[in-house]
Amino acid sequence: IAFGMGIDKSNVRFVIHADLPKNIEGYYQETGRAGRDGVPADCVLFYSNRDIPKIRYFINQIPGDKERAVASENLRQMVNFASHNLCRRKQLLRFFNEEYPGDNCATCDICTDPTEEVDITVDAQILMSAILRTGQNFGVKHIVDVVTGAKTKRIRALRHDQIKTYGAGKKKRKGHWVSLSDELFALGIIQQSGDKFPVVTLTQKGSDILYGQTRLTVSRKESSRILAKSDAANYDDTLFERLRSVRKEVAESHNVPPFIIFSDKTLHGMCSYYPTSESDMKKITGVGDMKFQRYGDAFLGEIKQYLYENPDITPATAQLSDTDHERKPARKKKIGESVEATRALFEQGLSIEDIARARDLTTTTITGHFELLIEGGRVVDVDRLVDSEKRAKSEKLFLSSRQWYLKPVVEGAGGTVSYDEARIVRAILKSSGDYEF
Repeated sequence: IAFGMGIDKSNVRFVIHADLPKNIEGYYQETGRAGRDGVPADCVLFYSNRDIPKIRYFINQIPGDKERAVASENLRQMVNFASHNLCRRKQLLRFFNEEYPGDNCATCDICTDPTEEVDITVDAQILMSAILRTGQNFGVKHIVDVVTGAKTKRIRALRHDQIKTYGAGKKKRKGHWVSLSDELFALGIIQQSGDKFPVVTLTQKGSDILYGQTRLTVSRKESSRILAKSDAANYDDTLFERLRSVRKEVAESHNVPPFIIFSDKTLHGMCSYYPTSESDMKKITGVGDMKFQRYGDAFLGEIKQYLYENPDITPATAQLSDTDHERKPARKKKIGESVEATRALFEQGLSIEDIARARDLTTTTITGHFELLIEGGRVVDVDRLVDSEKRAKSEKLFLSSRQWYLKPVVEGAGGTVSYDEARIVRAILKSSGDYEF
């Protein structure tokens, strides 16, 4: 379980729960970590009735009656969500007092798998009859033992082997009756108390079904769902892996996580349309002027090389237009308040390290502010940022390698130039407009 430990990536594709979450709020938050970049993602919950006794064991260790009752109710709600064959989106929204207006969300397992309507009235009546005939004073396990004709010492002692429904469901496995009880809980047909030793009772809805006043039908899935790649992810897998490698290299050179460079969704766009020019690249969602200026050439070069190696591929960038991605008219990016605060402290004579301490930020963040100031044409005393010897050495390495990656410069300087200092020098060179690699 990694949730709550700094997971803040935009391109999480899967969230898998191998155990039943303790409550719906936690489940909702955890699944919400997936697909924040707008690309479809899958959330899988593995559920078994065997999860329930394990969780209930820990609930029973809670000393306070009120806290124990709350935990029991949370468990009941989670079991209902996992076991009830009703649209997952409807269930989640209903939990938060909202209603999903559609009949089919077209995304959850209930709505995307083939289903059939099954009449379970008779089995439900068998189970509820056992509950009623045992005085509504026992838990699910005992009721299932009665229905399946178990020869336990407790059943004999209570003479429950003498009631009419004893063994009425012995032709079906015990798991069938446990699952049925979960479904009846979810439908509000039976209910369970929140005491330390909960007992099962009938609701009015259950009584109506037991006495034949209404029938009970439920939707059942015809087959198990097999996870497959999203239809929306129609892109060139081979090129995607190559661009991921480029992204990793660029990220390492900038000392940032890969998703900061470009999201998976942006790479998917590149791998669908194969942009080969600056104008085409900027039509891809997630590629703005600043990002293209900083990183675009490396990706363009890889795409061009890939197309050269695969002449049968025809770029589809002609299909793209600005309106396809609802791009707003280009405008010069304003330098933010945070950057201006850095500039003001610098003009007061503070160094990068002093500013970082004063603002409780990293030196990498402050260096990024100076990159924006320099590249935005805001004059700063660059000699105070990087001494002349390091600047000359870094400029020579950039110009000789004819690329903007930082790692070769830092390594070429033998560790005497830091990544932050190399970033400043790169911004100075770019701001001159004399170099295009």
